[in-house]
Amino acid sequence: MNEIQKKEVKVIDNTFWRERHQFVLSANGNIICQRYFKVNGFNPNSLHSYELYEAIREIVGSIKRDLESKSRVYTAITMGNTTKLTGFYKGEELSFEDACLAYSDKFDGEVTLSNGVVLNKEYIKYDAQEEETDESPFTIKFSYLFDDKVIYEEVWDGTVYPKYVRNCIDLSNSNASYKNVDPMRMTFSQQMTKSLNEGRTDLIYAIIKKFCNTLSNDVDAEEILLRKVIHLVINTVRRRITIQVILVIL
Repeated sequence: MNEIQKKEVKVIDNTFWRERHQFVLSANGNIICQRYFKVNGFNPNSLHSYELYEAIREIVGSIKRDLESKSRVYTAITMGNTTKLTGFYKGEELSFEDACLAYSDKFDGEVTLSNGVVLNKEYIKYDAQEEETDESPFTIKFSYLFDDKVIYEEVWDGTVYPKYVRNCIDLSNSNASYKNVDPMRMTFSQQMTKSLNEGRTDLIYAIIKKFCNTLSNDVDAEEILLRKVIHLVINTVRRRITIQVILVIL
């Protein structure tokens, strides 16, 4: 009997060709979005500049606003008591008249299609907000790394967003899942994704562009040192004022 030959698994080291800059968006430690990117005219001094801090704050703010806006849309769609169909038609492509019978809310109970198929359209009442009850912790983290070292990261509470929204975060706001689908045949997930993503910009492109513009700024070492001195002076003055206030109270 011939011996079974074992295939050797080769691990490719991409350290030498991948870009030095990257950002990562994760939820509860699971990576949602990770992008490596190149910065033309990169200025190493910009890594410790106040402009980079402000840029990342703006990036995180744009992500938060995107999630908050989607949360409002989702809540508006699902608020109150709604109806959910217990079964769906699976078969040949339907004519317009049969599609209206099968999918329209105007017809319920038993309906007969032109091909003889009888559908029993039964609806149940449910509260969509009850499905959102989840008290488990959910944290979102945005990180910027240079040569795999974290330069800046921000963490915030994700439980403020509906469960559906935070479980399908998409910074690209892509329409790939529904753009070629007949609106009459879209699933609930496709319809909801369309409602949440339609008309929104690609945040990934905007984030990379923001980083490239900031990290190629003409920031010299003397300017960084000057800003550090200014911050040190401000903090020293604040501490002295605090001490004086305490002494006056005593």
